[in-house]
Amino acid sequence: MVRVISFTFLFIFIGDNCYGTEGAAFLTLTPGARAIGLGQCFVAIADDPSACYFNPAGLAFINQAQILSMNLSPPPGVSKATLWGLTELSHPLFCQKIHSPLDPKWGTEEFYGRYMYWSGAFPFKCKQAIGFSIDYFKTGPIHAYGNIFYPYDCALSISYGRKIVDNLSFGVTAKYIYEFLWPQWLSDSLDVSYSGSSYSFAFDGGLLFKSGIGFSIGASLSNLGPPIKVVETEGVLPLTARIGLVQSITEFFAATSSNENNFIKKLNQSFHFLFTIERKIDLAGESRIHKTSCGFEAKIFDLLSYRQGFRLTKQEYLLWDDPKSISLDLKIAEFDITITNSNYYAGCWWIQSKFKPLENKPEFLKKNKALDRIFLNLSCLAIPGGGQLYNGDKWRALPYLIASFFVADVILESHNKPSWQDEAYNTVVMTLPILYILSGVQANLALGGNNGK
Repeated sequence: MVRVISFTFLFIFIGDNCYGTEGAAFLTLTPGARAIGLGQCFVAIADDPSACYFNPAGLAFINQAQILSMNLSPPPGVSKATLWGLTELSHPLFCQKIHSPLDPKWGTEEFYGRYMYWSGAFPFKCKQAIGFSIDYFKTGPIHAYGNIFYPYDCALSISYGRKIVDNLSFGVTAKYIYEFLWPQWLSDSLDVSYSGSSYSFAFDGGLLFKSGIGFSIGASLSNLGPPIKVVETEGVLPLTARIGLVQSITEFFAATSSNENNFIKKLNQSFHFLFTIERKIDLAGESRIHKTSCGFEAKIFDLLSYRQGFRLTKQEYLLWDDPKSISLDLKIAEFDITITNSNYYAGCWWIQSKFKPLENKPEFLKKNKALDRIFLNLSCLAIPGGGQLYNGDKWRALPYLIASFFVADVILESHNKPSWQDEAYNTVVMTLPILYILSGVQANLALGGNNGK
């Protein structure tokens, strides 16, 4: 019971430090390593699947299918090795004394918290897109009456974005929220009438305007829904409003310069710089705390990026202050590493992977079949479904990607759940090489068929 009470206080603590909400406090945890690196200023950018959280209107401007995960690393392969190399690079860059694991968590092995986020964006027809996302926050283990359980909270969301005109879009999100504090057998053992779980639902909405000179403005309203019951009280959902501005400096100069200015064109091709500012307003909760932040992103050769965010209000936020971020964009895969509270000994790490199909191959690959085949097989080794992404076949890649992340998470969780060390666990682990083989064979056959045409 002491651990249950401790967990309840942990939840209240997180809620009080995440803008004073009373119920479903995990919804105030911000997904997206890139967004966190920009000081959580993303409502006016919203150009990846995390738009499902920040501003669903951004989905309408996404022109290719994408899958994103944060704090849930890919399975063993080239992608995970690349991600590991990037964390090793960010360790001295951010001057941290402790290396981050690829699946970051807070606390110790005896009692820890872990936040994961998964989302996907899928455009269809003209000017429309649909998105799916999962927010998942877990703590534990909790020991009670000789048993162990893991409290968790999750939100399952479906989003829709549509362009009203070419430069203006709107979006909506519907989400189901579930909180699990303790199992029913614990309530029975303690002889209490209230349940250790609760659920609710909520809706988000947003608008996004993107001009032709690199300027964008976005606004959203999140978590509009009925209260969620926590123990014997009802907790208000963290109703939040955001409004933000973005200006891409290089796009502005490219759009306003004369067509004969080759220097500006070349600069825009090799360097990109944007600045963003956002106001976040807490509309519910006992202590309403508002926040203004800004951030910048610099990207060179469409490959390497550096980001940094700044807090413009006086309140301190234990999880989000002083963000710094780097990323590597390999076209079919993009990896983002962000650290917050970098002034502390270890800081808080946020690690993100994003995968998308390669729609247009470079000319040197189209002309050289042997090199094309080499890159295909490297993509196959990157992650199950990587070969399909290399071939631009997003729908065949999707089941491989989802299954591989599930398998990777089961392998990771086995270290905290000895009961997984049984025949069922071994069966799940054996599916990983099978996924690599099946996806690799199918991708090579598909490439051979395309070359034969």
